Amino acid sequence: MPNSALPARERSPLTIHQQRPAQQRAAMRLVSTGYVTVATIMGLENVLDYIEGFKASFNRDRGRDPGLYYLRVFGEPGEQGLWGWRFGGHHISLNNLIVDGVLVATTPCFLGANPATSPLLGGAVNRPLARVEDLGRDLVRSLRPQLAARAILLPRPRPTSSPSTSLTSAPATGSFHSLPCTATSGSPTH
Repeated sequence: MPNSALPARERSPLTIHQQRPAQQRAAMRLVSTGYVTVATIMGLENVLDYIEGFKASFNRDRGRDPGLYYLRVFGEPGEQGLWGWRFGGHHISLNNLIVDGVLVATTPCFLGANPATSPLLGGAVNRPLARVEDLGRDLVRSLRPQLAARAILLPRPRPTSSPSTSLTSAPATGSFHSLPCTATSGSPTH
């Protein structure tokens, strides 16, 4: 069975919790192009934990945990040969294949944010994927009706949280947002 077909807990990758600070820095350098976005999505685990009432769930002491992101390296990293790495967890899945020192593939790749919108001090709003969400909406709105009918699977995103679990001061989007990682910059590891 390919490793990617196994549940995360059976793949035995190294979690952020298990790494020393120098190892955490090295792991996060792998996602350097999209570091702020990835770190923000990871930090949203704390917000989601708050929204859900800090309940122990998933057979863990803490339901949502920003330290439960996993790093897996395949092969021997170097300038020669084939190797790759995977970094992922809740709402993050980055996969990279390197051949002879050249990044040749970045799929599958996924970034999402939950909550998609959350309040900050002073009335500001945190929307980690705002620009790419807006670009996606602009693209869909630009489609002719025949193309839009083929491209749109659901007329509106499905809510991922009930009103009772949302942040009361946050805009009531309740929707889940994701996008291809190549949509925001020249680098495929957004």
